[in-house]
Amino acid sequence: MAAGHAVRLLVRDSKKAEAYYRQLGERIPEMVVGDVTDIASVKRALVECHAVVHAAAGTPMQTDSIEQLFRVNVDGVRHVVDSALELGIARIVCISSITAIFNPDASKVTSDAPPAKSNLPYGQSKVEAEIYLRELQAQGAPVSIVYPGGVIGPDDPGFSDSFKALKHRIENGFRIFGDGGMQYVDVRDLAAFVCSLVQSGGSGRFLMPGVYCSWTCLLYTSPSPRD
Repeated sequence: MAAGHAVRLLVRDSKKAEAYYRQLGERIPEMVVGDVTDIASVKRALVECHAVVHAAAGTPMQTDSIEQLFRVNVDGVRHVVDSALELGIARIVCISSITAIFNPDASKVTSDAPPAKSNLPYGQSKVEAEIYLRELQAQGAPVSIVYPGGVIGPDDPGFSDSFKALKHRIENGFRIFGDGGMQYVDVRDLAAFVCSLVQSGGSGRFLMPGVYCSWTCLLYTSPSPRD
């Protein structure tokens, strides 16, 4: 909006969304009430748009069932991207997850890594969406995929799962097994990168893991991805 673009959001609760923008002291963008699982509302939101950012997703802590998880994370992606292509939108950015390309060998986690089959419903839902998006890319569709790490930062309107996990660990502690840790990316850095993709267009896959914090580091400090 600061760059002069008109922005439209697909939201489930317009009053909640408007209150959030007022709290930030920002102009309120246009809103269409709906849900990514409802293709009719998706199409209403996309009419006359030149670009789309698909950032909606469900997690096990947010959804009532495995079926609902797949409806959001797989069918929802299809609804948004298929509708965007049908309407001739030439700039499509999808926020995926490192989960879709996870490998215990960190050196193999790259933007070109193949989708990694998961034994957990959330992971497999991201994998299935990933396979669909890559098939479209192979056909020349203008789709970019971004793989962020755990997203944290200021002004989180819904206390995201990354924040919930970090808060729990800081307040309650946790057992340390081996030399593992977690990648965190600042939401402002991720947003700036996504905006650049929307404005430049094209197609590609981009890893945005952020800064790695070991479990030991998290045990003794509160990390800031920008430090």
